[in-house]
Amino acid sequence: MVYTTVARQHLEALFGNSTHGLISFSIKDEVAWFDQGYGEIDEIIKSIGNLGEKEYFIAPCTFHLNNDGHFKRQADLAFSMPGLWFDVDVQDQAHAQEALPTREEAEAFIVSLPLKPSLEIWSGHGFHLYWIFREPFIIETPEDRVRAQRLSRGFQRALIKEGASRGWAFDNTGDLARTLRLAGSLNHKAQPPVEV
Repeated sequence: MVYTTVARQHLEALFGNSTHGLISFSIKDEVAWFDQGYGEIDEIIKSIGNLGEKEYFIAPCTFHLNNDGHFKRQADLAFSMPGLWFDVDVQDQAHAQEALPTREEAEAFIVSLPLKPSLEIWSGHGFHLYWIFREPFIIETPEDRVRAQRLSRGFQRALIKEGASRGWAFDNTGDLARTLRLAGSLNHKAQPPVEV
């Protein structure tokens, strides 16, 4: 079951009532991965109702259409960045990586951060953390894109370094086209599926 009320809360926390660009909504099933761009949160919620229980992801950034007028989730088309994000995987059957914290250690790590996340989502096998800006970072020029990429990558490197000081190997998820799981959906990474 997909909890659309929870999904809406996640989307509104990131994108608010005003969307700059298209929200990347990704669907994963047994066969393929599909990316779609939506201008309105209501459209995404309606799609979830029509599609049912699949794996759903969103990108923290929004995107422009490409030169051909098509939607593509790629870093060079990022339009706005509403904040920063980080993925804290934990030790469990879904991860081959052994140098990860337990869930309890990850929770303690998050509490210890000097800058507390605005939004914390349990992905079923880790935590997706978001630090939401007061206003989205609008990417209007190539220089803006470079600044956004540097900010995201630098933030990720700082958290990865802090994790490494504790013996953990976190992934760098700072690319502007990154997707993270949508709250309220199901994570099928291991069986049985778990709620996000």
